Amino acid sequence: MLKKIKIKLIFTQIAAILFLVSGIKRLYIATQADIYEAIINENFDKLNSITDLTMGEFFMRPILWALGTFITGVLIIGLINWRYKVSILNSIITFIIGFSFFPLVIFNDGIIYQLLNSICYLFSEKMGIAFFIGGTIISLIALALLWKSITLNKNNHVQH
Repeated sequence: MLKKIKIKLIFTQIAAILFLVSGIKRLYIATQADIYEAIINENFDKLNSITDLTMGEFFMRPILWALGTFITGVLIIGLINWRYKVSILNSIITFIIGFSFFPLVIFNDGIIYQLLNSICYLFSEKMGIAFFIGGTIISLIALALLWKSITLNKNNHVQH
């Protein structure tokens, strides 16, 4: 049973999911940058002219996008693992550990996020463009990790 658990593959897939969620969330924020800037600058007249959403609805949407991305990522990884005949236990462990780290991705706190924000604001002063750059970088990292998990699956599949 323990031989079927592939630790390196699990951690690669967890990292891919978490980077994907973070990247998609940043891309979503980039599309809503005008609203965020109005809230940050406390310009509620501009905010009311841009959207008719309540604050609760507005701040709930990125969380729903992140949850949808997480579920989609788990399904993609499950299909990849199924395609290469990897034990379902690997997918379950990936889901459980990934879901336990999910709150860390939803609340974009920490040194890594501050560093990424600083780097992205070097390219543009506008919040939308900076978050688009950051979201693209993080999403590309996620896709690279997902590709790495496919190659790990291929290598394991060939050996059997």
